[in-house]
Amino acid sequence: MSPRTSLALSLIMIAFLVGSLGAQKTESPDVYEFAPLRKPPEYKRKGKLILEPDFFCSFCSKKGKIEAKTRDDMRQTFEVVKKYPTEFEGRKEQTFGAFRMMETDGQDMLAWLEKELPSRDAVFMEDANFRMYCDIPGFNTKKVVMPRRDYELGLLHSVFPRVTDKTVTLSPEHVAHLYRFRAQRLLDDFQALVAYDPKSADYAYSGPWMGMKNKFEVYIFRKKKDFVKFSTYTLGENSEASDGFCWHNLRDRSMVAALHCEGLNDDELNNAFTHRLSYCLLSALRAYQYDVPTWVHMGFSHLMERREYTGYTTHIFGEGKIPKTRLISKWKPSIRKDIAKKEVPPLVEWFAAEGDNGLSWEMHLNAWSLMSYLMQKDQKAMGVFLNLLKKKGDRETTLESARRALKTAFDLTPIQLDEAWRAWVLETYPAI
Repeated sequence: MSPRTSLALSLIMIAFLVGSLGAQKTESPDVYEFAPLRKPPEYKRKGKLILEPDFFCSFCSKKGKIEAKTRDDMRQTFEVVKKYPTEFEGRKEQTFGAFRMMETDGQDMLAWLEKELPSRDAVFMEDANFRMYCDIPGFNTKKVVMPRRDYELGLLHSVFPRVTDKTVTLSPEHVAHLYRFRAQRLLDDFQALVAYDPKSADYAYSGPWMGMKNKFEVYIFRKKKDFVKFSTYTLGENSEASDGFCWHNLRDRSMVAALHCEGLNDDELNNAFTHRLSYCLLSALRAYQYDVPTWVHMGFSHLMERREYTGYTTHIFGEGKIPKTRLISKWKPSIRKDIAKKEVPPLVEWFAAEGDNGLSWEMHLNAWSLMSYLMQKDQKAMGVFLNLLKKKGDRETTLESARRALKTAFDLTPIQLDEAWRAWVLETYPAI
């Protein structure tokens, strides 16, 4: 049976990636402080063997770096038994995190990937929060803009002792773990921003992953044709026009980010990866039940990727024709110019727009700026705002929910926000 027969569509997107700006000068990333960086794990070893690892890695398994031969050998490490305060749906406790990938048995999916998309460099990994399939080439760490280079090499050193701060070339297996660590950092930052507390009453009866019942899935393919074959098989949709998708597995209640990295340097791939996973994290908060306003979802995803590198931008659009876009090397002067010329529609016209086609391509820039304004105005209030958006009242519309969240978190109406944001842009953004 095709996986598509067990999938309920909740979220599918066609992505258009604005290419690298090459030699053009780019803006400096804005800085937002969320969570402190994790210390590199300190694994006990017996020779090359990592004792009591908190991850499974197919490469490490084959090379004898961990004892587990399959993911299921570490089932007790990865699956979570949650006890409810009182009986819920006839249960006092429930086990979450069964080995599932794209709404099918995990081992079956790995077998399909190995057979249909064979690659000697593909790596499957799982840890406490993520299942990741990565087929990414190695790269030279000094030829790209590698954020936190020394820190990230230190993380890799914990798994691969021969990787040090002097390492220049990373192998495909190194890069796979690099993206596992980057996923962890992104999750840490998001959970710090929204003050996520799994022990709070809000999550007492929901799944362990911010309300979702299974882990985040990430798929990164080296070749576009492999991504297209995967998405066609799993979603039943030909994705020739797409570079990636975000998806809600309705039955298993998990979020998926999938993309390819053909033609991308690490800095560009990191942005595309960050954008899609950020989109999934916001969708997952308090369990995915409905869409938040488009300017929030897109603006937040742009905010997270553009704090990494501003020379590459990921765009997600809904099903249909991909709009024509123009390459903009510097967003801030462009936004300032449009606001000064009164070419940006009033916020009330796009405040409650939903869906991935809810904003034109040009409005993505304004959505990013608006989220950046709120983040810099009061980061703690931003966390409150996002939580309230994901917690609608009974019979509350998206517009009513968004108005209430904005008023409660920032004490602003949409009109007041619009006026304050435009004034801030004109005062702080450069003209050229």
